[in-house]
Amino acid sequence: MTTYEDAGVSLARGDAASEDALRQMKATFKEYVVLDLGLPVVDLFAAIPKHWRRPMLRHAVDGVGTKLIYAANCRLVNTVGEDLVAMCTDDLARYNIRPLAFSAYRGANFIDERTLSLVVWGIVSGCKKAEIPYTAGETAEMPGFYVGSHFELVGFCDGIYEHGTLRYGQDTKAGDILIALPSLGPGSNGFSLIRSVFPPEEVVAGKSPVTCEEVLRPTSIYTRQVLKANERYKTIRGWAHITGGGLGEKGKLAKLLPRGLCASLDRESWKVPSIFLKVQQVGNISDEVMFSTFNMGLMMIAPVQNRQANNVVQFFESLGIPAAIVGRVEKQQGLSKVLIV
Repeated sequence: MTTYEDAGVSLARGDAASEDALRQMKATFKEYVVLDLGLPVVDLFAAIPKHWRRPMLRHAVDGVGTKLIYAANCRLVNTVGEDLVAMCTDDLARYNIRPLAFSAYRGANFIDERTLSLVVWGIVSGCKKAEIPYTAGETAEMPGFYVGSHFELVGFCDGIYEHGTLRYGQDTKAGDILIALPSLGPGSNGFSLIRSVFPPEEVVAGKSPVTCEEVLRPTSIYTRQVLKANERYKTIRGWAHITGGGLGEKGKLAKLLPRGLCASLDRESWKVPSIFLKVQQVGNISDEVMFSTFNMGLMMIAPVQNRQANNVVQFFESLGIPAAIVGRVEKQQGLSKVLIV
């Protein structure tokens, strides 16, 4: 008689992976997380600040994308969880939304308990940096759906904010200064292009100018620091989290700027990480494609009122983050919303 395990699905492996995940998740729980029938849940009465009059909930969802192919091939999976958290929590913080709870989906061809435990370790690490509890998850073993040791990773984040406090660039003015927080690499975007230049099997074999560690460097998480800065400086207009679309015309920086304004970025004001230079040189890729695909070393960018710009930079420096002034907001003269000069 054929069993579920004969078909490639082990309930025992799935249960063991889930139990290990819950054990690790508890390290992220905050005072407003309670256990109800053994399940971690958010107590909204405890989570909502008492002085808020109209709290609003917002949700974010994202994944790590094809960077996971490098993680599987390199057998270096303990960093992609941080990527997952960053993609979700920083996407909320850029609007001045405080992350409330995080959950994740893990799907695999075969549940390797050690691999998935390391993946959870990375998610927990990211949640600690973002100061958000990791409260729910799902693990699916789907033989034949994923290829070999490859796996899927998707994150979901609930956020909360007081009605009327969102910052999405609506107050940005010509003359505002652009402040950026650095990125050490591609984060979790543009990896299909990177793979076309540096195939994972060549990276693993040491036949590439980039290493597994370089390609899998985790995304910087700035959630906590951005929210602190927003609280102190009311003239931070909002943040562009430079992910899909890079610094191009379809990216988040362009979308942050009101009609009639553009961002002028001084290319000499920040250092481009070496991995981008290698991708561009080996792949013979134009500047236009590079800047419209990757963050090029700028993970978060905010327009700030001119008179407070230096104070904001110094604030981030006091938190150990080398923020920099990278340009200014100008009146738009042509069609371009983002100028790299």
